Amino acid sequence: MSTAHSSWKPVGTAGFSTGPAYVSFVIDNSTPYIAFADDKNTKVIIMKFNSTNSSWNLVGIRAFSSDPAYSISFAIDKGTPYVAFTDDGNNGRATVMKFPTPTAGK
Repeated sequence: MSTAHSSWKPVGTAGFSTGPAYVSFVIDNSTPYIAFADDKNTKVIIMKFNSTNSSWNLVGIRAFSSDPAYSISFAIDKGTPYVAFTDDGNNGRATVMKFPTPTAGK
């Protein structure tokens, strides 16, 4: 009996954020998603992995939070992505946002 050597490999391009990031990661129906605020403006960015071309694609617009965000938490329920974060523009209070999807509410 032999054992094949296994190692960790990047999913898509490694280091695709613009700098250090506050990260939250989920998998929905075998598709990886990542939510983060990078060091360029510390606003929330959500991306979805496209396994067809091995790339990370934006979900919605880049840096959609109006102010810097910290302590990001990310989840997907019935295909709808939700993100919660400490909102610098709201005196450090919690903000929860969702991205509308074509299947939401069906």
